[in-house]
Amino acid sequence: MPFGAIFGCFLGAWISGSFGRLKAFLCSDILNIIGSGICTVSIIFWIGNGKFPSYRDDANYFTPLFDIGHFICGLNSGISSFLVPLYIRELTPIETYNSLAAMNQVMITLGILISYCLGTLACQTHSAFTNALAFSFPIAISLLHLFLMYWKFDNETPTYLWMSNRRQDAIALMSWLYYNQDLKDSFGNIIDPNPDQENKVVSYKDLFTMETHKRGLKLGCTVAILQQFTGINMIIYHSTALMEKSDSSQSSRDYFTILFGIINWSSAFLIVYFLYHKGKKQMLEIGAVGMGCCYIILLILEPISIYEDNQVLIGTKIAIIAVFMFFFEISIGPIMWLYNADILCDKGIAITSAVTWTLTTFVVALVGFDSFFEASNWWWEFLYAFFLFFCGVLFFFSRAYVVERTQLNEKADEKDTTS
Repeated sequence: MPFGAIFGCFLGAWISGSFGRLKAFLCSDILNIIGSGICTVSIIFWIGNGKFPSYRDDANYFTPLFDIGHFICGLNSGISSFLVPLYIRELTPIETYNSLAAMNQVMITLGILISYCLGTLACQTHSAFTNALAFSFPIAISLLHLFLMYWKFDNETPTYLWMSNRRQDAIALMSWLYYNQDLKDSFGNIIDPNPDQENKVVSYKDLFTMETHKRGLKLGCTVAILQQFTGINMIIYHSTALMEKSDSSQSSRDYFTILFGIINWSSAFLIVYFLYHKGKKQMLEIGAVGMGCCYIILLILEPISIYEDNQVLIGTKIAIIAVFMFFFEISIGPIMWLYNADILCDKGIAITSAVTWTLTTFVVALVGFDSFFEASNWWWEFLYAFFLFFCGVLFFFSRAYVVERTQLNEKADEKDTTS
């Protein structure tokens, strides 16, 4: 899926820039329906001549047909990860942007929680119906999204309309959004003092050559790198490995997984409050300190587990991982998406989203090396120290370089004027 998501980011940027944001959502939903449908069909009717296999027992579960469906779903994930923050930014008034953009992470974590629940149901029942339900559920969500986007909330964004030289439509939409009919007379003169001149679309070349965009791209890519190098995917993987070491039954482990999903989801709600009272910069600093402290505790506990790998120690590690997830969800987890959407154009968001998916693949592969070092715990100690270092980098980077969009434009304009 991550490989499909990398391509999906750039595919979404091209479709949304050429045909509009709504058309990009349409393509995303269609890809999700096709990909999820292929996965469902491949599992129920193709594998084992129609006999549904167990997730844990059937070695032929990952078939070429299933992988194709998974790749197509990845394209949808890439388009969505790029498009949703962009759409929220372009359609949301400035005063409510942070709160509404943070809800994107709430919905992401809700989707993860639902997948945990459906996966647990499928694994425990081993029936064709529940497994088909798990893989066809995204189809129902995409159909609902299509209905809402095209029959209820069928609005393009003012930014896209303005860049497409549909000025009157953009002004009318802004008037509707702000409940201010006076904007019909004043908005165009404020935004575009020269309405006869066409707006220039930012190209990928401009992102790497023009100072106004280059600085934002550097900041956005760095934040995307630091999001993945805080080690959230390693933490999720390690929580599963720890629960497998515990004496609890398989059903208890599955319920623990759902509990982690609930913690993840409920923590994401808090960022809405914290962003309003603290701001992005301070929350990044708090999150970096909190995640770093969790890694320090895990580094202390890991050598002890070599000599005494008891259930209390395992439970303590699992609790620390839950605290880590909390700090991730109130800081770099959601802030990366909304901050990059705040300072970058559409193509810049596509690049940073692709960076995120690329590093997701890298971190998962890096963590996978633990199978080569089962006899020793030093590999986990190395990973803790590695990601702890980047939590420190996140802290100092946030203090020194994270700025809001208005500050970024002012600095870039000053540099362009002097150059």
